[in-house]
Order: sequence, then C-alpha cells, then structure tokens
Amino acid sequence: MPELSRYLFLAGALPFLFLGIAHALATPRSTSESKGLSPRDPALRDAMARETVLLTRRTNLWLAWVGFNLSHGLGAVLFGAVVALSGRSQASFQADGPLFLPLAVLVCGLYLVLGIRYWFRTPIIGIALSGACFVLSWVLFAISGHVIPPANGVSSLAPSPDTALRDSDELKRLRDDDQGDRAPEVIDWTVVTPRDRARLRRVKELFAADGLHTANDYLRSALVLQHGEAADDFLLAHEFCVAAMVLGRNDRESASLAAGAEDRFLMNIGRPQRFGAQFKKDGAGPWYLYTVGDGVTDALRRLMGEPSLAEAKAHEAEMNGESDKLERHRR
Repeated sequence: MPELSRYLFLAGALPFLFLGIAHALATPRSTSESKGLSPRDPALRDAMARETVLLTRRTNLWLAWVGFNLSHGLGAVLFGAVVALSGRSQASFQADGPLFLPLAVLVCGLYLVLGIRYWFRTPIIGIALSGACFVLSWVLFAISGHVIPPANGVSSLAPSPDTALRDSDELKRLRDDDQGDRAPEVIDWTVVTPRDRARLRRVKELFAADGLHTANDYLRSALVLQHGEAADDFLLAHEFCVAAMVLGRNDRESASLAAGAEDRFLMNIGRPQRFGAQFKKDGAGPWYLYTVGDGVTDALRRLMGEPSLAEAKAHEAEMNGESDKLERHRR
C-alpha cells in the first residue's frame, strides 16, 4: 500500500508536466504567429501590441500576455517536477510525504478553482485527474500508518514505531548471523572476518536499493556496519541508529549503539572518542580505553545507555583480567 500511494503521487504530477509544456508550446512569441493561445482576430493582436497597461508604460498588453502564459506553463512544470522529485523513491516519499501530500492537494485545488472560473475543459480535466491522484495517495499514505501533520506543521505526538511496513527478514538474518558468529568463547577470525565483509556488502546493497524501511531494519543494519572496517561504515552505522530512533526505536539499545558507532568512527579517524565505548589492543599488549575527550558528561553517557567514564576505566581492568575474552569484540 505505501508503494501504491507513491505511484499515485507520481501519477498526479504527469498532467501538470504535460499541460505546462503544452501551454508553453501553444503560446505565440509574436503577433504574426497563430498558435493555440493566439487571439483569433489579427487586428486584436496588433491592438494589444500598441496598448500599454496602467501599471507601467514599459510593456504592452501583447508582451504581458506572452510572458504570463510562458510563466504559467513554467509554474505547472516546476510543480510537477517537485512532486516527481519528492516521490522519486520510497525513502524520499516517506520523508517528504507528510509535507508534500497536503501541499499537492492544496495547490491542485487552487488550480482547479481557477480553471473552472477562467479556463477551458482540457486543463480542468487534467487538473481534476491530478487532484484525484493526490487525494487518493494521501488517504493511502494515512491508512498505511503515517501521521498527517497539523496545519502548522508541528505534531503534538511523539514519533511512534512504524508498524505499516514489515521488517526485512533478510536483515534480521544478517543481524542474527553477525551475533551468532560472536557467540563462541573462542572466535576464529579467519572465518568470521570474510563473513562480516559479505554481510556488510549486502547491507550496503539493500540500503542503496531503498531496502531499509523500518526502525528494526535500520538498527539491525547499524549493528552489521558497526563490525565494518572503514570509518565511513561506522559513521553510517551511527546515522542508521538515528534513523531507527526517528522511526520510533527510542530505547537503550538504539542509543548505546549510536554512541558506540560515533566513538568507533572518531577512533578510526584519529580523534578522541566522546562516550568511552571503545577499547584498543596493540599487538600482544593489554587492552586499554581509547583516548576520551572532555566534550561529554557522565549524565549524557547514562542517557545514551553507556557507563560512566569511571566505570569504563574499571571495565578496562576487568578486560585485562579475563584472558579468555581478550579477542572478543565488545559488542
């Protein structure tokens, strides 16, 4: 149903694109041209070219007529293009729909009122078809579980989990496999590392194909990305956590993973971490808490589901006292 809503939204843009282009092509550029929007009487065209308007003598009725028609066609084309861009993918439609669906209905309604009052049958039919597509798209969008914002654009409701779209079974399996590979007490990284890379590659493929839809999809993908190897993987993991929270996963797991991904990104670009979630081990040396900057307080660490800095330092000692777990990832 969400996909059908997007297709109807895109269908509503087509009459505006077609009518706007047709309107511009039917506009004459000179009094000698006879096009669809030319006055039938050539004498009237010449009279329009001689007559100025009360507002200014710098233009005449003919030039104003041509300019108004061209700008009118351009406006219709631009409106259709904006609608097409906002509905170019399911992800963009989900993000922009709450704003652009009611806006499209409003603009289309105004065009229809003007058409009935001043224009002729062809544009009225085209605008009516667009309006029907936009209204039906908005209804389906609302039925699918999306919140339609109030007129002032500010919702008084907190975000709720997206229950309209089904969690990806494949992403759940990738996440479960990721954690399953880290379950044994002794991990063979020569086996797990290639699996991590394959999972990472698949998550990025799904993301590029707009295959992530729900809060759980984003959170599970973030966990796989967290076990990547490049700084950009960890940055994207952090952004996925934010997306999961926007979609309703406002819980300790999402917040803690967001903090850990941010710290891992900073560590990999040579900057101090902020929350104290990352530990390092150089060769056969002991584990140590990677350098922590002073930009974050323990209160914020607790809010993000992370231990205090003192607790992180105590965990450093615990890690070095448990030799059988030295090669385990913290998450």
